[in-house]
Amino acid sequence: MYAISASTKTNSYIHYSRAETQLPKNAFTVSSHLDMLSAFQFKLPKRLLDSARVRLSEIQQQIEEEEEEGEEEGPIVELEDNDDDDSAEIVLAKDISLKKYTGYRDCHPHFPVKLRLDGKRIIAYELPLGAHAIPCGEIAFAVRTWSNRMVSLPEFDIVTGPNTYWTCDVAFRPINRPRPAPGQGCNSAEEAYPTMVVEVGVSQSHKSLYRAAAHYFSPRTTIQIYLAIKIFPRRQNGTRAMVALRFLRTNPNPTRPDIVKSFGTAPIPRQMKYYLQAKHVPDAAITGLRRPGDPPCNAADIASYQMNFPAALLFNGDPAGVPGALAAGFNLDLWLVQAAALMGMLMLRFRAQSPCWGSSPSLKQSANIHHISDSL
Repeated sequence: MYAISASTKTNSYIHYSRAETQLPKNAFTVSSHLDMLSAFQFKLPKRLLDSARVRLSEIQQQIEEEEEEGEEEGPIVELEDNDDDDSAEIVLAKDISLKKYTGYRDCHPHFPVKLRLDGKRIIAYELPLGAHAIPCGEIAFAVRTWSNRMVSLPEFDIVTGPNTYWTCDVAFRPINRPRPAPGQGCNSAEEAYPTMVVEVGVSQSHKSLYRAAAHYFSPRTTIQIYLAIKIFPRRQNGTRAMVALRFLRTNPNPTRPDIVKSFGTAPIPRQMKYYLQAKHVPDAAITGLRRPGDPPCNAADIASYQMNFPAALLFNGDPAGVPGALAAGFNLDLWLVQAAALMGMLMLRFRAQSPCWGSSPSLKQSANIHHISDSL
């Protein structure tokens, strides 16, 4: 976990309210922006958010360099199972209540980084590159084609626990799923929880995606299915690894995937293979393009690249139950997701390199968008 430095330079652009500037001289002093945010009604300064964006871009570059070291199998010296040590997540603020955070998000819906509230900490964890939208749209179209009784919910806010507020890339729930009891709703609108959530990670680490299962399946929620998709950086030979992980609440261990499929144009990276081993994911659960020479995911309807989601879980809580014609469940063709993801990354690269892209050169520089696009 990475925290923005509380140096003098950082403190110099904290936004102080009028009340804060009128503190008496004998009042306590604040040594960092984290303390300030916990003491007053907070505002995340633009320069702080831009700094987080630059840091996430640097992390993405580091991942790319590690990927290019090669995929040769080597001895596993040590398998670490420490999810708290994730340099791809940046703490921007601490001691922020759920009420304060949701109020702030309602007033500021757009940020240069993707944020969540995790145990009263505001965390930046992903660059909003826009490449998520196309694969998420493809999944949503497939679900809606399968059943018109399912509603898709893009960028859906979810309370997963005390002072914890996550936003998934897309969620699904039956149209007739009843609202929960007062105070137990999914968000500030007291909506019903979805039955399935999807996260697509580009700069978001595979550890962060894996760890999300524990939050989505917390006792507070009634979510039944979590699909995590990690899109890795493009390699020098033009290929790209992609991995899909299926988590089910009904599994003996809901926070461990029962199906992992490598469905990109490159094999699953060794860092993720080692991480899955450290998490005791059975080797038999990991299929697809595991190593060079395995059958590729290069066409629609390949049996080994279909991922099934049980209808009973998708329609959980629906008073009408599962339609008889859909009892076999929903099959997601991962080749379609791969094609959508590659299209999204290609469009992002074109947009970033276009001289007409965006209206703010400073934003393009702070995002280091040219470097990112070169790797897409």
